[in-house]
Amino acid sequence: MGRIYVLAACLLALGCAPKTEKVKDQPRDYSFFADSSCYTVDLFDRFEIQPASAEVPAEYRGFVGDWGNGAWNGNWCHDLKILSVSPTGEVDLLDMHAPKESIGAPATVFRRKAFINNEGELRFAYGAERHSYRLDGRHLVGKRTGIGGEWEIAMTRKDVVPVPRQRPERLALGD
Repeated sequence: MGRIYVLAACLLALGCAPKTEKVKDQPRDYSFFADSSCYTVDLFDRFEIQPASAEVPAEYRGFVGDWGNGAWNGNWCHDLKILSVSPTGEVDLLDMHAPKESIGAPATVFRRKAFINNEGELRFAYGAERHSYRLDGRHLVGKRTGIGGEWEIAMTRKDVVPVPRQRPERLALGD
């Protein structure tokens, strides 16, 4: 009989325990990587960004565009101009970097081929360098590993400029 009282007390205690609320994931603060004054290179040739076709999966379409305003580890400006994405995840892009004297890197721009994998990461490699990027809200978040170590970046779109809302003008009747 004593066991029943103990069991009842435990059940009562569980029922009276404070409820824990699931906390929503907070958006990550990428301001450490942001640098709106970043500058990489001037493109002398015109490169058109191709809108993704209807056959391109929705999770791939968000990659297309002109990405920048970010710097590797907050101190090496980098831009990606993602020119096109195919329905199979093949990507055509321009990879642009500012000069970085401390590691002997000149300003560069290279046209590269990349691929979006099943985990939704855009990836490409050259030599010992490995790049991966993923979409996180309004950011393109990247990681670079290679001879220069490990670097992180978060970029925003440079090709989408918000249009300020204007108040409609009131027209007087009879004018």
